[in-house]
Amino acid sequence: MLPLGTNAELAGWEARLRRVEDEAAIRRLILSYGPAADAGLADLAASTWTHDGVYDWDANGTPHDSRAAMLRTDGHQNLIQTGAAHIAGPPLINIDGDTATAITYSLIMRRD
Repeated sequence: MLPLGTNAELAGWEARLRRVEDEAAIRRLILSYGPAADAGLADLAASTWTHDGVYDWDANGTPHDSRAAMLRTDGHQNLIQTGAAHIAGPPLINIDGDTATAITYSLIMRRD
């Protein structure tokens, strides 16, 4: 059995593991939206958003103020019935204590 090390070493390992777990959870959250939306799982896709968030994707349209409203529209349902794929790039995640910022690219491809 290997020695566990000092308390400081253990605290360092614990902090590193927490950061890796946090990054994995954030990545999973971001990348779960597209497949859920494409599969018509509106509640699962919407669960990736905050409760007070809006979905504002059309510069000329009115934002949807319900987390799952856009996902249940005829337009979205028709899109996924004919074939669509939400593709997101790997997110760039910055964690600072209990605060995180993540950015990514997203592309929607549709069968035409």
